[in-house]
Amino acid sequence: MAANIQLQADAQAWIEAILKQRFDANISFADNLKSGVILCELINTINPGTVPKIYEGQMKFKQIENISLFLRGCQAMGMPKSDCFNPSKDLIEEKNIGMVLACIEGLGGLCQAHNIPVPPFGKMKYATANKREWSEEQLKAQKAADRGTIISQGSYGTMERQAVSKGGITFGNEYSGSGSGAQTLVNSGSAGIMERQAVSKGGITFGNEYAGAGSDAISMINQGSTGTMERSA
Repeated sequence: MAANIQLQADAQAWIEAILKQRFDANISFADNLKSGVILCELINTINPGTVPKIYEGQMKFKQIENISLFLRGCQAMGMPKSDCFNPSKDLIEEKNIGMVLACIEGLGGLCQAHNIPVPPFGKMKYATANKREWSEEQLKAQKAADRGTIISQGSYGTMERQAVSKGGITFGNEYSGSGSGAQTLVNSGSAGIMERQAVSKGGITFGNEYAGAGSDAISMINQGSTGTMERSA
């Protein structure tokens, strides 16, 4: 409670210093703010033109509109909506003056963050965007220097692709491996191990000449019982 009293005194002194006018000493801190006039004048001094027209009558709903316009101005400067108080419940009904004080303190922090020439007050709890501007020359220099990461470069400069000039099931053989034109063991099959001979005659034993090691002798199977048992005519 004591902290709120001190914060209330500091907030009032800060507002009075900016507006160069004092609060009405005959009414409370909250009552000075309930019409929304002081709050609208405060935000207009900090950020001119935020509230184009301030209502100064006694109609409650119009006073609430004044307060709402003040809060909208706070949000436009970077204050989250969650840090804004409720005009009716928190201020007019005085159910949470601490929230009202926290909002005003947050506005003081925003003024410091934006380098607005007002007396210092509050905490700088809101970060401001740090935008960087790059010239066209700097962007071109960056593109030239940065050719991308190793991942984005892929195999650039490591493996050059060769143009394919012919088709067929083994069309890529010339460029496989280290670039040699020699066939691999897989696609060479039995080349160099067993050469196939041209077939020049048919019949049930047409392959006999080239069976086994290439001997002209007939095998034991197709000899049958020749030389073992001669049949009598």
